[in-house]
Amino acid sequence: MSEHLFNITSHIIPASHIRGHSRGIQDEQNGHLRLSLKNYVPKDRQAKPGDPTLILAHGIGSSKESYEPFLDELVAHLPIRGAWACDVTHHGASFLLNEEIIGDEPHWLDSARDMLHMVNTFAAQMPPPIYGIGQSWGCNNVVLVSHLHQRLFAGMVLIEPYFETGYRLQSHGVDKPPEHSQHRIAILARRRDTWTSREEAAAKLRATPYYAVFDPRVFERVVKYDLRDMPTQQHPHAVTLTTPKAQEVYNYARPDLPFPGYEAAPDYKTRPGDSVVVPGFYRGEVKHVRRILPQILPPLLFLWGTKSDIGNSAYPQTVIDQTGVGEEGNGGVVSGKVQSKYVKGAYHAVHLEMPGKAAEEISEWLKKELQKWHDEMMRKKEQQPPFDPGVLNPLWLEKLSKL
Repeated sequence: MSEHLFNITSHIIPASHIRGHSRGIQDEQNGHLRLSLKNYVPKDRQAKPGDPTLILAHGIGSSKESYEPFLDELVAHLPIRGAWACDVTHHGASFLLNEEIIGDEPHWLDSARDMLHMVNTFAAQMPPPIYGIGQSWGCNNVVLVSHLHQRLFAGMVLIEPYFETGYRLQSHGVDKPPEHSQHRIAILARRRDTWTSREEAAAKLRATPYYAVFDPRVFERVVKYDLRDMPTQQHPHAVTLTTPKAQEVYNYARPDLPFPGYEAAPDYKTRPGDSVVVPGFYRGEVKHVRRILPQILPPLLFLWGTKSDIGNSAYPQTVIDQTGVGEEGNGGVVSGKVQSKYVKGAYHAVHLEMPGKAAEEISEWLKKELQKWHDEMMRKKEQQPPFDPGVLNPLWLEKLSKL
């Protein structure tokens, strides 16, 4: 259990200001969203210079605590300084903080800016190297943060990333047949979200294909953190989801054309044509994420499940081929800085289904990357002579004199 392995500290900090969509908060003039986060510090060792810090990004519908069994397994293979996990503003414990003021239009870049704000707030506890780990939609946050600050992450792990809309995924052999009524956004909108007791909720959720394959330790956290006792504003009795299904749906798509009261800016009028999720809905940030993949600078590991609809299609190779190959990128696969692994028998939520296997694969990659990072730091230390930042370097003067 995580409590025996880690000192766990909870924090509440302000979210970034101003939100990407005006409806991201009900009253921009008077409200300010907050973030719930946790810091995990191993109990059994003193941190050493160069120990890695992990930043964890959850997927849609999950809470930050879902990573805990994976962390338990990871520290058996790899010493870390600590890990930081944050619920995005409209999920989990952060939603509970913001319930009275949260809006109905989350912007994906907001979650990335919030992650960067978390790092800056606790910078003293996060000396380099820092590694970002995301799963599914959470991978978008890691990629977007890396684009905002290319040197922040010494490396990134993306577990089953989802950088496409429903329509584009079909071209990669995913989501067949493409019945719009069976798209995930439609299924989420119809999803049951109230139960008579926590026990009934656990039984019903465990019986679904998605939760049925979860590691028991992970599912225990689903029952503890992803469900909340009522009454709530929406439901006066029994048990419901901590993250309302409404917020999950809003995170997937925006209405097209905008509903009355929804703004057309910032991206409706200029959105790319391939951002359609299902007829009548789109998500403009997806194209932005795809556009910046070639500019990814940190070394990167993709992790897929062999039984996943996404991992079992042509999609992974398409993403791998695009990553890091552009200007300012890491050079892509040919440079050795973009790698891909599969976890046998896993579906989409690899680290939630098989935290032990995921930890083995990720720790193996991290160990190699950490050694490269340490070697590079030593090389820089040896080659960089002392200097006075207030005195112009003589090499500059010499070169400028030849103009």
